[in-house]
Amino acid sequence: MDYYDTNGDLTISDMDYLDDEHLEIMLEYCDFDNSESISICEIHDCMVMCENSWREAYCEYSEDLYCVCPFINATCDDLWTCDDIES
Repeated sequence: MDYYDTNGDLTISDMDYLDDEHLEIMLEYCDFDNSESISICEIHDCMVMCENSWREAYCEYSEDLYCVCPFINATCDDLWTCDDIES
């Protein structure tokens, strides 16, 4: 994340120093909410997606990997947690 997040705002967007082609590819595959930027949790989810694609192609009998993003979304206040939803 640090390599691509050149301005340190915990997102990858056109505000970072990336060539347009590389940014467009990352946005196409990892910008799950179509916000024109990639949050730290979208990077995490994208890595899980890539791992599961690799498993499907090269280890077809393995189970998919499921991981909850361990990073806090630093851009929104008052987000609910899983505990909030369950209660």
